[in-house]
Amino acid sequence: MIAADVRQAVAAVDDMAGPQAVNVRWLASPAWTIDRVTDYARQAMAREFTVAIRIGRDPVPCPRCGADTAEDSMFGPSRCRAVHVCRSCTEVVEVMRA
Repeated sequence: MIAADVRQAVAAVDDMAGPQAVNVRWLASPAWTIDRVTDYARQAMAREFTVAIRIGRDPVPCPRCGADTAEDSMFGPSRCRAVHVCRSCTEVVEVMRA
C-alpha cells in the first residue's frame, strides 16, 4: 500500500519535473530510527507541524514557546508517537520517540 502511494506520488512529480527524473530506491537496511532525523528536519517539523522529537528520557520542550510539556497520552497515532501538552501555551505537541 505504501509502495503504491509512493509510486503514484513520484509519477505525479515526475510529470512536472520535465527532464529531471525522480528516482526512488527502496532500502532494506539500515533500519530507520528516530536518530536519523536531521537537525534541519527536526526544526522544520517543529515549526510547521508542532512535532517534537524525543531521544531517551530527556524532557520535551514545546516547539512553539520552548516551555516544558506534559505527557497527555502515551500513544498517539502510532506506537512511536505520544501526545504532550505545553504547560505554558497549552499547545498540543505530537512527540516522535525512539
